[in-house]
Amino acid sequence: MSNFKSTSEYPKQEGVVDGEWGSTGNVRWLVSSVAAKNETPTPDEYDLPIIGKNAYAVTDLESGSESIVKAFGSGGTSDPLNQRATAGWKMAFVARILNDNFIQLLQVTHS
Repeated sequence: MSNFKSTSEYPKQEGVVDGEWGSTGNVRWLVSSVAAKNETPTPDEYDLPIIGKNAYAVTDLESGSESIVKAFGSGGTSDPLNQRATAGWKMAFVARILNDNFIQLLQVTHS
């Protein structure tokens, strides 16, 4: 690609995210070892999702989570020998696609 720019060529390094390889126009390319490999129609075809700004939203994890620890003996008569303690964590999480038009699937081959 003639207009590919490596992250080392960016004028500012503050906005570079982990795994970012570079950019082409308005697309920032990130490298991952957990990419999906499409087994059909050819084994060398890969699906690359292109996700635009404001394509999706997620809830704030800070506001909806709670850690709960119950010490030994806190079970009352259900634990008369003080042998059980529990620890748990709960959270509220929602992810939502806001605009389907801002998400595209690029299918590429590797040679």
